[in-house]
Amino acid sequence: SEGLDPSRPVAGLDLYAPDPNEPGAFKKGFGVGVAGLKSSLYGAGALAARVINQPALEQKALEGVAEQNFIAEQGQIPHESVKLTDPVSVGKYFSYLVGQAAPTMLTMLAGGGLGAGLGALAGRGTAAALAARAAGTMAPATKAGAYLGAVAPDVAMETGSIYPEALKTGVANPVARSLAGGVTAASLDFLPLLAGEAYYKMLRATRARGGFGAMAKEAAIAAPIFGAAEAAQEAGQSVIERAAAGQPLTGDEARRDYIESALGGGAPGLLLGALG
Repeated sequence: SEGLDPSRPVAGLDLYAPDPNEPGAFKKGFGVGVAGLKSSLYGAGALAARVINQPALEQKALEGVAEQNFIAEQGQIPHESVKLTDPVSVGKYFSYLVGQAAPTMLTMLAGGGLGAGLGALAGRGTAAALAARAAGTMAPATKAGAYLGAVAPDVAMETGSIYPEALKTGVANPVARSLAGGVTAASLDFLPLLAGEAYYKMLRATRARGGFGAMAKEAAIAAPIFGAAEAAQEAGQSVIERAAAGQPLTGDEARRDYIESALGGGAPGLLLGALG
């Protein structure tokens, strides 16, 4: 019988072969995003339990925070591992970042849709609603409901991400600091949205006249603008969150946090800007 050739790898014995069960970049990012979302909601639950003086429930919720944070850490792709000279590596990381942002964006979208529906019901039959229908625009009550519906989960997520960290640093009044930081950080989420709405409203007439060429030009202009705006917004939120939790605003950990946040916001912002 023939012996094994040491220069030729044996099928199934390559210790460095890719794991066939390893999720793709987008799926991995989505899993990290889901774990982060759950962690924030557990954090919000822990804060609520503190407010109503239920220490057992608070402790249980904080255990949920730790569990979900551990899950998120296992799936994270650090930006330092990305080879900027390798288009495949960059593309996979971009896909990972979009997947990571998706759960939060979908949660806010669902909240906005629910709020819009409730707002439409509340404003049905009013003069403003009838005028908006005639003009082919969104009724004020519907629009207000959409924004409020998106704000509610956003504030809960931001507050819930701050509160466990505030407990770790031992700052005074962790509940008040977390709420103030959550509201402030969440408010930044809507600055790019409002700016984008104004931008595309301004270009609506141009798009109608220019057809596909105008749309392509708008996308080329909007993509980097939206990407930069989202990156700045996410980095700004990290500063607010760290300040509210009593964490250092400078140093290696803070700098890494800012970079990861900026990249995490820039990738989906770039995509949304391109899609219009």
